[in-house]
Amino acid sequence: MKNRITRFVEKNDYKLLLVFTLIFLIVPVFFQKGFIRNFITFSALTFVFIQSIFIINRNRNYNWLILVFFLVLFATWVEILVKDNVYVSLIRLLLYMVFFISTIISLVKFIVRTEKVNLNVIVVAVVIYLLIGILGGSAAMSLQVSYPGAFHFSNPQDTIGFPEMLYFAFITMTTVGYGDITPAISEIRTFAYLLAVTGQLYLAIIIALIVGKYVSHQQTSRN
Repeated sequence: MKNRITRFVEKNDYKLLLVFTLIFLIVPVFFQKGFIRNFITFSALTFVFIQSIFIINRNRNYNWLILVFFLVLFATWVEILVKDNVYVSLIRLLLYMVFFISTIISLVKFIVRTEKVNLNVIVVAVVIYLLIGILGGSAAMSLQVSYPGAFHFSNPQDTIGFPEMLYFAFITMTTVGYGDITPAISEIRTFAYLLAVTGQLYLAIIIALIVGKYVSHQQTSRN
């Protein structure tokens, strides 16, 4: 039974990472704000961390990243119990960013090294985009913690939390800009346009890379 589970995880590792990431981004919003929502959010994020570690360590041995992983989990679950602690929040968010940057780099290397475009390449390309959004949300939240009042909300009664910053990050990346959450200080404005440029550049580069690999493989097959 254990071997079957291991083989299943190894065979579907990138797909599982996509599923866990989507669960983290979608499922918590159906619950009211509070302990239950935070618990579900951080539980889903824990699975994203575990699957990321599995993929990264399988491709290359990064023991230091395992340490970061445990520090991330510790800081994440401590914050559920210790509320409104600025230092715990900042440490957690900084660890998030270190972890997601490492994961994104590993996944980008996978796409670059893969010669043939297959389902895994497409899945990884989508996961990278989602992780960039989560990374942007973590950075936005860390800026909000460091600079209270750094964002304007169309509804002043809205609470500022990680889901709201994720929303801001993805809306900025896609350059939709609904205007319900806007930068209030110059530091956030700079962050916003850098995030928007990053999102658009990633799409342009990854599409060109995948199309180039596909065309190259097709020409090689014909020859």
